[in-house]
Amino acid sequence: MNVGLAGELLFIAGVIISVCTILTVPLMKSIGSFFRWLFWGKTHYGRPQPVLGPAKAMRMQNNLAEAIDYLEALISEYPDLAVGYIEIMDIYATDLKDKENATSIYNRGKANVRGRDERQKLDNAYKFFMTD
Repeated sequence: MNVGLAGELLFIAGVIISVCTILTVPLMKSIGSFFRWLFWGKTHYGRPQPVLGPAKAMRMQNNLAEAIDYLEALISEYPDLAVGYIEIMDIYATDLKDKENATSIYNRGKANVRGRDERQKLDNAYKFFMTD
């Protein structure tokens, strides 16, 4: 066998192994990110969705004060999302028939909610609850 050819083959093999070693970590991170996105969805902000289930269960069991407390904690964690404010407005307007507190929650939401879509959701919910 030709010594020059063997040297070239070893050099090429070394380059291929080096390139594969360098690209392995970014490639594996990309693949991992894809599967994480696929199986554990997140919002477009990169935060997990707020969990409303416990508050809805408390509301169904007529534990309105506990539901409001849970939603207040949710609002403190997600002050820029409308969903917590909407749920509390719903409890005040629908279950407690207290439009004054519903309006104060709406005003609090107006001051904190960011984003045009979130603000639109809040405004639409307030209009809906006040027309009853």
